[in-house]
Order: sequence, then structure tokens, then C-alpha cells
Amino acid sequence: NRQFDRDQVKVLSRALSSGVEVVLAYCSDFEKAEALVRVAKENSGAVYALVGVHSNMVKHNNEKLHGPRLDALRELAVRPEAVAVFTGLDFSRDIGIRYAQERALVAQMELAAEVGLPLVLYEVRAADALADKITEFRDSGAPGAADTRVAVFNFAGSAQELETFIGLGCSIIVTGRVCEAGDWGDELRATLAAHCPLDRLLIASDAPHTTPQNIEDVFVREGRNEPSNLPHLLQPLAQAYNQPSVKALASTLYANSLAFFNLSYTAAAAPAGPSEAEASGLEGVQEECGEEEHPTGSGSGDE
Repeated sequence: NRQFDRDQVKVLSRALSSGVEVVLAYCSDFEKAEALVRVAKENSGAVYALVGVHSNMVKHNNEKLHGPRLDALRELAVRPEAVAVFTGLDFSRDIGIRYAQERALVAQMELAAEVGLPLVLYEVRAADALADKITEFRDSGAPGAADTRVAVFNFAGSAQELETFIGLGCSIIVTGRVCEAGDWGDELRATLAAHCPLDRLLIASDAPHTTPQNIEDVFVREGRNEPSNLPHLLQPLAQAYNQPSVKALASTLYANSLAFFNLSYTAAAAPAGPSEAEASGLEGVQEECGEEEHPTGSGSGDE
């Protein structure tokens, strides 16, 4: 995201200092995915990439995800910096392109199975359609489809939707929405605790969006979100899941993230400075990429 253009190195440093061990980043503009993977390579061990064609890139009902675009995605997906395919459905947009979105989703699900990467899937007003596509994918008989790990990103739906996704073997990724006060936040946390087993739960910042609203500092709470704010999700979730401590929950969620993304723990290096980046410089890469960062695991879990 362009909000991080000028201070990407500082953002990554603050994340590591806050106890976030690994940052997984995605960008909604596929044309800039190459730059995202380059950022991950320059910050090896601290940053990894989720690659995929976002539904925002599907503009026409007759558009097909094939040829050069699918080949380019496959080339990115096999790089060591890529740890998942990120895609989904957004039915809040023009109804005329829903079929095109579904075709693009299916093509990327098949590619993930082909290259052995997990899927991180988002949905906007499309829970039923996404569940149907996951079911079809699981039952397709395509090599690797039955064993491909799937996570639903930024979940904030109903108990019935959550039960459906859990029944399909999905993991659930939640963001700062779980920190909301009031009846809506209480209901979301209760729904998660009742229907999402702890070993299926992951957390993400979705920075610069969904800033946790339980942050005491009003300047931070009302500003852009950063990966360093991720530990603020732990306290409300620990209470909802009746965990003995925030640190215990953090350890569990961190282990869940490592397992889902098939990562091994290695101490993250300091973020690469502009002098270590390629010609455009690290901050320039951020500008090219327009990425949105979201870490999926924390270290000590201490806030």
C-alpha cells in the first residue's frame, strides 16, 4: 500500500521489535507482484510473499486467466519467497463479472495444488459461493486438491458460515476486527470460540486496514494499521478462548502459522536498507508494489 512508501524499513523494524517474527505480504495489483517477491527476497526470513490474481483485476465477464498471466503466476509461485496463493471472490462488485471471478479462482486453486502451495482465500458477500468452489475443488480429483491447505482470510461472518468453512477443513484468519467493542465484537469472538478450534485459528494485521480498536494510544488507534499492532489481537482472543495467558495463545497461533505456511523458524534478519536493495531501492519497491502487509505469527506474544 502506498501508505508505506516512505518508511517501509521502519515499519518492518517495528514489526520485528514488537514480537512479530514473520511478515507475509500480498498486493492486489498482480502487475506489481514481481516487486513484492523482490522485497521478500531482500528481507529473507523476515518477509514472505502471497501471490495471486486479485478479483479486482478481473474486469470483464469474458476475461480468462490463462496464457501469459497464469504462466507469470506459476513462475512466481515456485520461488522460495512465495508461501501461498492469495485470491478470492468479491461479490460486492458488478454482478456481471462474478462468473469471471469464479473462473479465475478455480484456475488459481488448481495452480496452488499443482505447485504444492496452500491457498489463502478472501470473500466479500460471497461466503456460499466460496464454500461451493472449495467443495468442488476438494472433490475434483485433481492431483493435490484434496490435500491443499486452505485458509479463509479476514473472517467476520456468521456462525453458520464459520461452521461450513471449518467443515471443509479450512483454517480461519482473523484481523483487528476481533478487537471491536460492543455487541458485534462480542458476537464475533463468541462465534470463533464456539465454532473454530484453536488449531485452525491464525491472526493477521491486514495493514494498513483494520487497526485494532483496543489500542490505548489514540494516535496509533486512529492511524494506519501496521504489522507491529498484531499483538493487540491476542488479549481479546485469549479471553474468548479461555487461555491461561496471552503468551500461551501467541505460541499456539505462531505454531499454527508455521505449520500452515510450511515455514521453519529462523531468527529474522534486520530489514534490508535502501543500499542493499536493487536499483529502485527498498522504498521504491514498496511504491511499485502497493502491497498490504499482514503478519501471521508473533514471537513472544507479549504486548
